[in-house]
Amino acid sequence: MNRAWLFFFVVWVSFLALAAPLRVGLKEAPPFSMKDAQGRWQGLAVELWESAAARLDLDYVYQERDLRGLLEGVAAGELDVAVGALTITAERERRFDFTSPFFATGLGIAVPDRPAGLGALLRGLWDVRLLWVLLALVGGVALVSGLVWRFERRDPRNPEGKDPRWSL
Repeated sequence: MNRAWLFFFVVWVSFLALAAPLRVGLKEAPPFSMKDAQGRWQGLAVELWESAAARLDLDYVYQERDLRGLLEGVAAGELDVAVGALTITAERERRFDFTSPFFATGLGIAVPDRPAGLGALLRGLWDVRLLWVLLALVGGVALVSGLVWRFERRDPRNPEGKDPRWSL
Protein backbone atom coordinates (compact mmCIF):
# COMPACT_ATOMS: atom_id res chain seq x y z
CA MET A 1 0.00 0.00 0.00
CA ASN A 2 2.82 2.43 0.84
CA ARG A 3 4.41 1.82 -2.55
CA ALA A 4 1.22 2.84 -4.33
CA TRP A 5 1.06 6.13 -2.41
CA LEU A 6 4.73 6.76 -3.10
CA PHE A 7 4.15 6.13 -6.81
CA PHE A 8 1.18 8.53 -6.94
CA PHE A 9 3.13 11.15 -4.96
CA VAL A 10 6.07 10.98 -7.42
CA VAL A 11 3.72 11.21 -10.41
CA TRP A 12 1.86 14.16 -8.85
CA VAL A 13 5.12 16.06 -8.04
CA SER A 14 6.41 15.35 -11.56
CA PHE A 15 3.17 16.66 -13.05
CA LEU A 16 3.45 19.87 -10.99
CA ALA A 17 7.08 20.31 -12.04
CA LEU A 18 6.18 19.89 -15.70
CA ALA A 19 3.25 22.28 -15.43
CA ALA A 20 5.45 25.16 -14.23
CA PRO A 21 7.38 26.95 -16.97
CA LEU A 22 11.13 26.43 -17.05
CA ARG A 23 13.19 29.29 -15.67
CA VAL A 24 15.79 30.12 -18.32
CA GLY A 25 18.67 32.36 -17.31
CA LEU A 26 20.25 34.63 -19.90
CA LYS A 27 23.09 37.12 -19.95
CA GLU A 28 23.78 39.76 -22.54
CA ALA A 29 26.62 38.44 -24.74
CA PRO A 30 26.29 39.40 -28.41
CA PRO A 31 25.99 37.63 -30.82
CA PHE A 32 24.85 34.71 -28.64
CA SER A 33 22.22 36.47 -26.53
CA MET A 34 21.12 40.08 -26.70
CA LYS A 35 18.01 42.20 -26.52
CA ASP A 36 16.51 43.94 -29.52
CA ALA A 37 14.97 47.44 -29.48
CA GLN A 38 11.68 46.05 -28.12
CA GLY A 39 13.43 44.20 -25.27
CA ARG A 40 13.00 40.72 -26.78
CA TRP A 41 15.86 38.26 -26.53
CA GLN A 42 17.59 37.20 -29.72
CA GLY A 43 20.92 35.75 -30.84
CA LEU A 44 22.51 32.44 -31.74
CA ALA A 45 22.06 30.72 -28.36
CA VAL A 46 18.56 32.14 -27.89
CA GLU A 47 17.43 30.90 -31.31
CA LEU A 48 18.93 27.48 -30.58
CA TRP A 49 17.14 27.32 -27.20
CA GLU A 50 13.83 28.46 -28.65
CA SER A 51 14.08 25.88 -31.43
CA ALA A 52 14.76 23.06 -28.95
CA ALA A 53 11.99 24.26 -26.61
CA ALA A 54 9.50 24.39 -29.50
CA ARG A 55 10.40 20.85 -30.59
CA LEU A 56 9.96 19.58 -27.02
CA ASP A 57 6.84 21.71 -26.44
CA LEU A 58 8.33 23.38 -23.34
CA ASP A 59 7.03 26.50 -21.64
CA TYR A 60 9.71 28.83 -20.28
CA VAL A 61 10.32 32.30 -18.91
CA TYR A 62 13.52 34.28 -19.34
CA GLN A 63 15.40 35.73 -16.38
CA GLU A 64 18.31 38.08 -17.05
CA ARG A 65 21.41 37.54 -14.93
CA ASP A 66 25.14 38.11 -15.09
CA LEU A 67 27.55 35.21 -15.52
CA ARG A 68 27.94 34.59 -11.80
CA GLY A 69 24.16 34.81 -11.37
CA LEU A 70 23.63 32.22 -14.11
CA LEU A 71 26.04 29.74 -12.59
CA GLU A 72 24.88 30.26 -9.00
CA GLY A 73 21.22 30.22 -10.10
CA VAL A 74 21.54 26.84 -11.79
CA ALA A 75 23.58 25.44 -8.89
CA ALA A 76 21.00 26.63 -6.33
CA GLY A 77 18.00 25.47 -8.37
CA GLU A 78 16.73 29.02 -8.94
CA LEU A 79 17.19 28.48 -12.69
CA ASP A 80 16.44 25.35 -14.66
CA VAL A 81 18.58 26.25 -17.67
CA ALA A 82 21.29 28.79 -18.48
CA VAL A 83 21.55 29.97 -22.08
CA GLY A 84 24.22 32.15 -23.60
CA ALA A 85 27.95 32.37 -24.07
CA LEU A 86 29.04 29.93 -21.37
CA THR A 87 32.58 28.64 -21.57
CA ILE A 88 32.95 25.00 -20.60
CA THR A 89 35.78 24.66 -18.08
CA ALA A 90 36.91 21.64 -16.07
CA GLU A 91 35.58 23.15 -12.84
CA ARG A 92 32.18 23.97 -14.39
CA GLU A 93 32.08 20.54 -16.01
CA ARG A 94 32.25 19.00 -12.52
CA ARG A 95 29.32 21.13 -11.31
CA PHE A 96 26.99 21.21 -14.32
CA ASP A 97 25.87 19.21 -17.33
CA PHE A 98 26.52 20.95 -20.64
CA THR A 99 25.18 20.32 -24.11
CA SER A 100 27.62 19.65 -26.91
CA PRO A 101 29.37 22.90 -27.82
CA PHE A 102 27.91 24.59 -30.88
CA PHE A 103 30.65 27.22 -31.15
CA ALA A 104 34.41 26.80 -30.72
CA THR A 105 36.85 29.66 -30.66
CA GLY A 106 40.51 30.40 -30.04
CA LEU A 107 42.76 33.38 -29.67
CA GLY A 108 43.91 35.16 -32.78
CA ILE A 109 45.80 38.24 -33.89
CA ALA A 110 44.30 40.73 -36.32
CA VAL A 111 46.62 42.62 -38.67
CA PRO A 112 45.87 45.01 -41.53
CA ASP A 113 45.32 43.35 -44.88
CA ARG A 114 48.39 44.13 -46.95
CA PRO A 115 49.68 42.50 -50.12
CA ALA A 116 52.46 39.94 -49.65
CA GLY A 117 55.45 39.20 -51.83
CA LEU A 118 58.73 40.76 -52.88
CA GLY A 119 57.17 44.14 -53.64
CA ALA A 120 55.72 44.41 -50.15
CA LEU A 121 59.07 43.40 -48.65
CA LEU A 122 60.94 46.06 -50.65
CA ARG A 123 58.39 48.72 -49.71
CA GLY A 124 58.93 47.79 -46.06
CA LEU A 125 62.70 48.16 -46.46
CA TRP A 126 62.34 51.67 -47.87
CA ASP A 127 60.84 52.91 -44.65
CA VAL A 128 62.48 56.21 -43.58
CA ARG A 129 62.95 55.02 -39.99
CA LEU A 130 64.81 51.92 -41.17
CA LEU A 131 67.06 54.02 -43.40
CA TRP A 132 67.94 56.32 -40.48
CA VAL A 133 68.82 53.32 -38.32
CA LEU A 134 71.03 51.87 -41.05
CA LEU A 135 72.71 55.25 -41.59
CA ALA A 136 73.41 55.53 -37.84
CA LEU A 137 74.91 52.02 -37.77
CA VAL A 138 77.15 52.66 -40.80
CA GLY A 139 78.23 56.00 -39.33
CA GLY A 140 79.05 54.40 -35.97
CA VAL A 141 81.13 51.64 -37.58
CA ALA A 142 82.98 54.23 -39.72
CA LEU A 143 83.73 56.38 -36.66
CA VAL A 144 85.07 53.48 -34.59
CA SER A 145 87.12 52.16 -37.53
CA GLY A 146 88.64 55.59 -38.13
CA LEU A 147 89.58 56.00 -34.48
CA VAL A 148 91.21 52.55 -34.34
CA TRP A 149 93.18 53.28 -37.50
CA ARG A 150 94.27 56.69 -36.19
CA PHE A 151 95.59 55.41 -32.86
CA GLU A 152 97.09 52.15 -34.09
CA ARG A 153 99.26 53.67 -36.79
CA ARG A 154 101.05 55.72 -34.15
CA ASP A 155 101.69 52.80 -31.83
CA PRO A 156 105.39 52.75 -30.75
CA ARG A 157 105.52 49.01 -31.40
CA ASN A 158 104.65 49.73 -35.04
CA PRO A 159 106.72 52.81 -35.99
CA GLU A 160 106.20 52.57 -39.72
CA GLY A 161 102.52 51.68 -39.49
CA LYS A 162 103.17 48.80 -41.87
CA ASP A 163 103.18 45.79 -39.55
CA PRO A 164 100.20 43.66 -40.69
CA ARG A 165 99.55 42.48 -37.13
CA TRP A 166 98.51 46.04 -36.24
CA SER A 167 96.37 46.87 -39.23
CA LEU A 168 92.68 46.41 -39.64
